[in-house]
Amino acid sequence: MNSDFYKNQRLLFHFSQELFSNYHTLQVYSELVKSFKHISEKYNLTIPINNTNNIRSLYNKMINNFYHNEITIKSNFINNVLLKSNNHVTIFELSLYTSRVDLCKFSTKSTAFEIKTDLDNLYRLQKQIDDYSKIFEEVYVICSLEKLSSIFHIIPSYCGIYTYHVTKDFQYKFTRKRKAITSTYLNNLYQLKLLSKPELVNNFSKISHNNDKNIMIENIINSYSYKYINSTFKKIIKNKYKSNWQFIKENHNKIYEIDYQWFFKNNIDPNIIYQ
Repeated sequence: MNSDFYKNQRLLFHFSQELFSNYHTLQVYSELVKSFKHISEKYNLTIPINNTNNIRSLYNKMINNFYHNEITIKSNFINNVLLKSNNHVTIFELSLYTSRVDLCKFSTKSTAFEIKTDLDNLYRLQKQIDDYSKIFEEVYVICSLEKLSSIFHIIPSYCGIYTYHVTKDFQYKFTRKRKAITSTYLNNLYQLKLLSKPELVNNFSKISHNNDKNIMIENIINSYSYKYINSTFKKIIKNKYKSNWQFIKENHNKIYEIDYQWFFKNNIDPNIIYQ
């Protein structure tokens, strides 16, 4: 491909990156139009806005097509992989301790997904995988084809891998390169620490309420089997986020990919936000 093509791609990348940086789901149409025009002028681009009522679609298209970041990879992975299976609950940005997992899925098994785009470095990846392996039965990394060889040198053999690439017509394609093996590092202590005191009391009847959460956790570990605690942990998390995920499943055709995460957290009718 000629240098003009690459120059144009770089320009559109930086333009779309700035669009993304200035975008927020709650912006009104007039603000979105004004910002789009301003950024277009800055990059000396002429991109017609044929219908101001569809400005969000234009943002979504440009960002999806030219700025492949964590949000676009996450949303398209949901569209192409996770929404094609049932009987699970998917969660965005679940906080652990010193890590926060990009996506995780709870069904009969618990699965963590860590996304590494071409915009990301890998210096925290090993620690992230170690953290996730104490909580989740399966761990996957989602990365670009270009990053695959670097990922192989960092992650343990039990960690699964999905790769992605974007076609010439801007379709996201995901391939499972390696299936995850069940983690042998699951730790009930780390799982229980993620639960609130009411969740502990309501789901482990053998223990009594105690002001010290650490004592409650110690009593649970001494009173219940490893398998029972793991199963109960999955049930609690799944039930906690079930309605949020159900909302995305029922409304994803009405929501732009760049807004998936916001709607997962807020569960507001898209027709109200997009009016």
